[in-house]
Amino acid sequence: MAATACDHLMQPVAAGAAAAAEDHETKQKKSSTNQVVCFGELLVDFVPTVCGLALGDVPAFKTAPGGAPANVAVGICKLGGNAAFIGKIGDDEFGYALVKVLKKHGVETRGVRFESQARTALAFVSLRSDGERQFMFYRNPSADMLMVTTTTHHQIISSRTTVDLHHQDV
Repeated sequence: MAATACDHLMQPVAAGAAAAAEDHETKQKKSSTNQVVCFGELLVDFVPTVCGLALGDVPAFKTAPGGAPANVAVGICKLGGNAAFIGKIGDDEFGYALVKVLKKHGVETRGVRFESQARTALAFVSLRSDGERQFMFYRNPSADMLMVTTTTHHQIISSRTTVDLHHQDV
């Protein structure tokens, strides 16, 4: 597939998969006591095939894993660190695909919950000609908005040294 002018919008999750796969076994052996726990949204970004247009003018989109906390978790693992993700996603094909991406990059996913009553969040992203990103979220509500903490989440957090919390403005 040819690169588009918008490929940089899919960073950091979509890039560097080969490097992450090479080092995955080493990362899995690290102690979980020095782990960054990222809490928040995990969603599907719909990235335009052509940049510089308003969302309504984009001719087509391609999907990419997204959500700031998930990006942080993957970035930490790519840099050789140890990360866990806590969040809620839909019990749907997008949710399963997103967890697969986290696992592929070595992120602990024990804190991910699947929600049967709501879908995985979707975000349409464009890069306007002035360089500003434009977002349109599809949540009605989405699974990440229905997150409640569980005993497992408390156990994951209580044994770690760093917690990375993100919130969403909806």
